[in-house]
Amino acid sequence: MATDLQVERQPVAAVAPPPIAWRKLLGGGTIVVVGSAATNVLSFLFSFVVARLLKPEDYSTVTACLSLLVVVTVPAATLQLVAARYAAIWHESATMVHTLARWLARIALCLGVLLAVGLIALSGFFTRYLHLPNALPLYLVSGVLLCSFVGPVYRGLLQGLHHFGRYAIASASEFAVRLLAAVSLVLLGWHEAGALGGVLLGAAGGAVLAWRFASDLAGVCESKAIPVRAIARWAMPTLLVQVALSALVFQDTLLAKHFFSPADAGSYAGLATTARVLFYVSGALSAFLFPVVARMHTHGGQSRLISHVTVGLVALVEIVLVLGYVVAPRFALHLIVGSQYEAVSAYLPAIAVALASYAVINVLVSYLLATGNRAFLIPLLVAPVAEGLLMTVYHQSLGEFVHTLDAVMLGTLAVMAWIYWRSGAAATTSTWEIE
Repeated sequence: MATDLQVERQPVAAVAPPPIAWRKLLGGGTIVVVGSAATNVLSFLFSFVVARLLKPEDYSTVTACLSLLVVVTVPAATLQLVAARYAAIWHESATMVHTLARWLARIALCLGVLLAVGLIALSGFFTRYLHLPNALPLYLVSGVLLCSFVGPVYRGLLQGLHHFGRYAIASASEFAVRLLAAVSLVLLGWHEAGALGGVLLGAAGGAVLAWRFASDLAGVCESKAIPVRAIARWAMPTLLVQVALSALVFQDTLLAKHFFSPADAGSYAGLATTARVLFYVSGALSAFLFPVVARMHTHGGQSRLISHVTVGLVALVEIVLVLGYVVAPRFALHLIVGSQYEAVSAYLPAIAVALASYAVINVLVSYLLATGNRAFLIPLLVAPVAEGLLMTVYHQSLGEFVHTLDAVMLGTLAVMAWIYWRSGAAATTSTWEIE
């Protein structure tokens, strides 16, 4: 019998994980997929129109600058993931979300300014390396950098708070403004500078709208201390992951612009643009998967089942799209970038396999990252380094270049799939989790 100072031990019943709210998840997933589809259609129309309005060598300048922009703005993608993850975890605390928003926005603004100034300072080097006609395209990219860090923070907050409708609208609006402004400026005679000017105006408009949407949700309240060290420990590996993913899929365009003649670089730009359509689907589903898995994993939910469904869906869609590219490569090139690229249609099936592999890699990494699994980090970091070194050696022809890309992507997919399979039903959070 227990005394006043003793408490009789009672058996503790196991707590079952909360059930999956399938209707809510499917609704949110549908909104993200539809919104991302709209964004991807607008992005497709940007490539569709600009590739036809510009000569191949001018279009290769646009694609090279956009690839450089993606690589340089990797920290912005990391900030978006941090915002999505911790807003999802702290969704019940308006004070914590508000503090998170202010803290990340300040970091984003500082990074944007520093990188914009750095790119301007190095504009001479990049102009020579990428064989650009002048430094104006790089100055426009520097302007984009000022907007491309703040916008992702607020879009990440919308993701994490599961306001997928506002997230989709904010994302699509950026590409709508980009399309309209770019087409107008190119038609006015600004050529590649007009296309990049449209990117600048789109980034500014999208950032303002995302800020407006997220400000309404976060509210205004007193700040509260947040676990900066825990966030930094999770964010640093995440930054490395984003660097690796971006380099893996975009450095080929930069290397092609450097190694090939203007005509061949333009041809490769058309191939890459057409093949990159294949990972738009994975991008949409990853945007939905990451915050959902982060919240469910933290609170004991069945995140593994959600990931199986997502990976299976992406793989199925990619197989269908690759088969379409295999059957009708000339039609696909003609549809997306125009008839002037049909001469290199024989290489499209191979590069399509590479980009389809990347699409599945993207979803697998999103799940592993959301659950705190670290086993994939070193192999993923090695992949873009190997890709860059191999492309530096094997670039005697477009075919050799594309087959090198294939080999690296398929090898990386095999490793990521194996790690995902080994991760099992109980992924660990380890040091990436909140303290």
